[in-house]
Amino acid sequence: MTDRWNATPPRSVWSNFKETPISDDWFKVYEIAANLFVFYEPRHYEETLVNLIVGRDRAALIDTGCGIGNLRRAVEAVTDKPVLVINTHTHTDHLGSNPRFDEIAMFDHPLSRHVAEQGE
Repeated sequence: MTDRWNATPPRSVWSNFKETPISDDWFKVYEIAANLFVFYEPRHYEETLVNLIVGRDRAALIDTGCGIGNLRRAVEAVTDKPVLVINTHTHTDHLGSNPRFDEIAMFDHPLSRHVAEQGE
C-alpha cells in the first residue's frame, strides 16, 4: 500500500531507517546513513524535514524547520560539533528555528536580511 499524504505519521517509509531517540517529542530523528540524519516534524501539516550532515570537525544543518520544537536541543542530542545552518530559501518552514543557532548561511537577499534580523 502506498502512503497517503494524510496517513497517520510516521509513514512506513521511515521503517527502513534507524530512529535515534531524543528528548524533544516534536521531532522524529532518523539516521539515513553514517553521519546523515533527518529531523522529521510529523505533527506539523507540512511534515517538514531537516537534514544534518556531521563532518569530522563540524556539522551542516540544511534548513531549520518550522520553529515549533527545540531543534537545537534535538541536534545537540545527535552531535556535539559546531553547527553551520545552511538555508535553501526563506519559506518559514525552512528557517523557523534559525534564531536558535549562531552561524547561518543563506543567500544575500532583502528578505533573507529581514529574517536574519528577526532572530536578533
